[in-house]
Amino acid sequence: MSYKDTDTTGEPVEHVTEPDKQIAHSALGDYGPFSVKYATKDFLSYGNKKFRI
Repeated sequence: MSYKDTDTTGEPVEHVTEPDKQIAHSALGDYGPFSVKYATKDFLSYGNKKFRI
C-alpha cells in the first residue's frame, strides 16, 4: 500500500509528478532540514548531488 494524502490532491510517493502536492514540499516551505534555506525543489531533486543523502 502506498502512502497518499487524505485529500484528493495528493498522489502516491512512488510516482511524483507534481511536487507541489507532496506533504514534504508543503512542510519544508522555504527551509530544508536543519533550518537551512534553499529551494525545496532542489532539495527534493535526485539529480542535484549537493543535496544527496
